[in-house]
Amino acid sequence: MKLGSLEELVLLAVIRLFPRASLVPIVNLLGEAGYPTTVGTVSKSLKSLEYKSCVNSLKGHVQPKRGGRRVIYYIPLQKGVEALSLLQLTRDHLGHDIQRLEIVSIPKADDPTLYRQIIEAGRKWNDPG
Repeated sequence: MKLGSLEELVLLAVIRLFPRASLVPIVNLLGEAGYPTTVGTVSKSLKSLEYKSCVNSLKGHVQPKRGGRRVIYYIPLQKGVEALSLLQLTRDHLGHDIQRLEIVSIPKADDPTLYRQIIEAGRKWNDPG
């Protein structure tokens, strides 16, 4: 199953906040983690995750502070946890050789030596010795 990057982060937040995972705490947690977003964006991702059977929603008790509206809590489901596990395994597999990268400086896109640097980096990468 495919998850978008925001869906992945939202699902991780749901798992972290469970059993109190509701919309505003999810938005706040993502912001604290360095990924500021909006209630609308997270709401859309939660609906998508629910459609994909990664989370389920449950209406809480009536809240007088909220004008009688109920808080909606999100519950992580097995399918979502499995999708995250597969993503992590894929990242681990693809990033296996990441320690071999030696980035001295990040070239600018308009740097005339960029092509030469890419070729040289490729040679180093493919040289097992």
